Amino acid sequence: MRRAVIIVNTIHACLITIGIVGILTTLSLFNNVGDAFDDDIAAATTEQYKVPLPEVGLAIMGIQLIAALCGIVGAVKFNVIFTAAAGVAYAVAFVWGLANLIIAAIIYYEFFLYPHVFFIQQMRTGIMTKSNYPSERHSCCCV
Repeated sequence: MRRAVIIVNTIHACLITIGIVGILTTLSLFNNVGDAFDDDIAAATTEQYKVPLPEVGLAIMGIQLIAALCGIVGAVKFNVIFTAAAGVAYAVAFVWGLANLIIAAIIYYEFFLYPHVFFIQQMRTGIMTKSNYPSERHSCCCV
């Protein structure tokens, strides 16, 4: 589970970083493109593509990125609090997906929450600790 937590948080951090770059690029393109047109119709058409309140989306993505990095640090250092912080972020996003009935978000966050829950459980029961990790490391078939 430790490896799974590191992997899912790394994937999530990469996807969030790509998303942040994409939003910033899109904002830069569409916020400046309307000013470049002398044609009123073309300028009005690009207005519909401007993102309302992009700061909120960027802030949420920033929080998710920090949570993913906390999950990586928590798994590497066997820290329950950091791992739980990432798990809570995934749980909140999962509930948001349920509330909005977004199937892709529900599935994505459910699969990413799963290793956090069981890794925290393993750390609390003493199955997974720094001292016994060398013997647990080879219990996975993908070593």
